[in-house]
Amino acid sequence: MTRAPQDGHGEQDAKTVLAQQVPEAVPSEQNPRAVPSEQDPRAVPSEQDPKAAGGARRGENAAERGTAEPVCAGLSVTEVREAFLPQLLALERACFSDAWTEAMLRSQLSPGHVFLAALAGQTVVGYAAFAHVLDEGDITNVAVAPAFRRRGAATALLDALEARAAALSLSFLTLEVRESNAPARALYRARGFREVGRRKRYYEKPREDAILMTKQLISPREADEKRKKKGDKRT
Repeated sequence: MTRAPQDGHGEQDAKTVLAQQVPEAVPSEQNPRAVPSEQDPRAVPSEQDPKAAGGARRGENAAERGTAEPVCAGLSVTEVREAFLPQLLALERACFSDAWTEAMLRSQLSPGHVFLAALAGQTVVGYAAFAHVLDEGDITNVAVAPAFRRRGAATALLDALEARAAALSLSFLTLEVRESNAPARALYRARGFREVGRRKRYYEKPREDAILMTKQLISPREADEKRKKKGDKRT
């Protein structure tokens, strides 16, 4: 499930948060939660959401854990560490009406997840994560502090997530976004995500359908060939 914050509109998907950081010329929902509207970068999963638990990690990220990558506006993106959790929890509460608990955030540090933070100095101003199984990545969270939206943090986080996905040889990324979050949906479309389905009554507070979006990182033909090769190796 993906969540993204939406200013003034309660819970948002992880995708929404992203939208607020791009120039107005680019229209702009966490999961399990990515919300690009103003506050809901994630489809806000419950504590029972299977995506909140970790799967098996298939490889390390392209960059070493803990090393920061310079981005725009004095921000940097780095792997989340345990010490970041208090700041992440505060950010959750600032962005979401149904904020995750510290234990839920800590679960994103487990194998099978990529968990990144955007820093301004030593301050966490945003974060994003995805869970991965086989060749699929599911964006679970995208959140940015209100004061740092529209300053490049969401874009930097998404770029870093895609770079990690490529390093893990993933075939595609998926996310959910609130149906009403037009800016976030537009932002994701601009980044190459396609709307491929709908999850009825997926979100709460308020209850709303989620639009499922997918981005192919390699062509469908290449993805099929890769799966066939893996299947051959198992036999």
